[in-house]
Parts: sequence; structure tokens; C-alpha cells
Amino acid sequence: SVDIDDYLYGSEDYPDPSRVLWESFPLENIDGETIRDDDAPRVIPLSWLRSGFKLSTCGNGLAMSEPQEDEWDNIRRTLPQNIRDGPLKGVKTLFPYNCKGVSAMLSLVTALLYSGVSLQKGTVSVDMDRVPFEELSLEERRMQFDVRLEDALSSLILVAAKAGAQRCKNKLAEYDKFLARRKMDPEEQSFYLQRRQQLEKRTHLCNVCWWDVDSATDTTSFPAGKDPMDVNVNNSFTNINDIKSYVRTHLRSFKEPGGCALLLETIIRCHGVEYTEHAFEGDGELLLCNCKDSLKHVGSSN
Repeated sequence: SVDIDDYLYGSEDYPDPSRVLWESFPLENIDGETIRDDDAPRVIPLSWLRSGFKLSTCGNGLAMSEPQEDEWDNIRRTLPQNIRDGPLKGVKTLFPYNCKGVSAMLSLVTALLYSGVSLQKGTVSVDMDRVPFEELSLEERRMQFDVRLEDALSSLILVAAKAGAQRCKNKLAEYDKFLARRKMDPEEQSFYLQRRQQLEKRTHLCNVCWWDVDSATDTTSFPAGKDPMDVNVNNSFTNINDIKSYVRTHLRSFKEPGGCALLLETIIRCHGVEYTEHAFEGDGELLLCNCKDSLKHVGSSN
């Protein structure tokens, strides 16, 4: 038999933030207090919940987000004195106040903005007719930012979705060989063919994420200001060819605080949650939080 269960999961099967992304991060609430034990479902870290894809004031790239005032007060109470009152005093947008992974994510998307990447006929390419980002004035960058950000994020998601779809196609070919060898009665054949049909359908779909919708107002409930325990990741299937439409629909969610986490959650689900967890099994997590060790080093340096 060929195991295809990992490819037939429903979008409702993975409602929690991804273990492979967030397991190494401290389980703390907005006040810095430990809230769960290590066996509990993950929560998205605060520095990721405050980070979205927003254009910097100068327009040269994407900007880091600073802590909210109550979080900043907690940071000042808990960080070593030579960080709290030393050279980093008042600098809220840099490490150690933001996860270094956030900086890496923003740098990657900034590079894509400068590359002129776009989706053309279902593939990632460079639009040679588009004026390079570095040649635009500040006002032009602000006016074109949404369109170019949409292309950059869509490109990242499409690459992940196509990788996930190719694994489905490979598994489908393996499943077809299994069916060709197996002798089946009509009832058994109907069962296996139904599963094959489900698997074939999955080769055209990817799993995308979105935040909760407020039932009273029917609008997106953004993570800003929420306790991490109250932030849920919803997900559903969409056709791979509709990825750009998905990004356009949820572009504000990507630009608002939490947008960086939403992109990572979407990419993980496009690749396949089970596949990603198996790929990193025994090798640690996809994101490794070493902020506490780094803080000890900074705190002990002169």
C-alpha cells in the first residue's frame, strides 16, 4: 500500500501556529510571563506579531517595528543594565527587541522588491519593462509599493506551493503504480479510486492562511495588541493559480503587524505541514530562537 494520508489532510487539521516555526521560542505572554508548558500548542512570538511588511519612512526598504509602550517598559525592566542604559538605550527597532529572523525576512522581501520580481503566466520572473525600484522617487515608491509587495509575497508563496504540488504529483504517480499492480473487487476499487481523485485534486491546490474574522463586524481581526494566546491562524485551500488574488485580498493583513508571521505560516502550509515537520525531525526547528543566549553575551560584554 502507498500511504497518502499526509497529502489528504483538510485545512481544518492544522489550526494552531506551526510547531516547526515557533517551538524554540519562549512561551510568554505580552507581560513576559511564562504561560504554557513545553507540550502545549505553540503561540506566535511577540516580535513576530508586531512585524509586518511596511515601507520605511525613507522608502529604501521595509521597516522593523518597535515594541508597544507596555512591552517596551517590560523590556527595560528585564534586560541587562548595560543594554537598558548603554549604547542601545532607546533603540527599539533592532535586536534584541526584535527576533533576528524578522530582520532576515524583511531583508529577503526587500531584495525581491529591488529585483523587480513578478508573476507572469503562473511562473516567477523579472518584469524587464518595469522601472527598477531603485530608480523610483520616494513618492513613486510609496504609490507603487502595494503592487510590488503583492508580487514579491506572491512569488515566495508560489515557489512553496509548486514544491508542495510537485510532491503530490510524485506521490500520485507512485499511487498509480500501486493501483496498477493491485487486484481489487468493485467496492475496494471504488475506495482507492476515490482517494486517488482526492490526491489528484490536491496537485492543483495549496493551503493559505488568514487571521480571525470578527463575527460582529465581519472584518479581519488583526493581531495587534492581542495576547499571543488569543491569536489564531485560520487556513483554507485555494487554487495555485489564484495565489496572487489571495495575496491581494489579504494584503492589509501582510502589511499590518503580524504579517511576517502570516507569510511564514502560509509558506509552511503550502510546502505541507507533515512534510516540513518530517524534514526537520531530529534536526531542530526551522526557526531557532537563541535570543536569551545572545542577550547573555551582550549583557556580559563591555
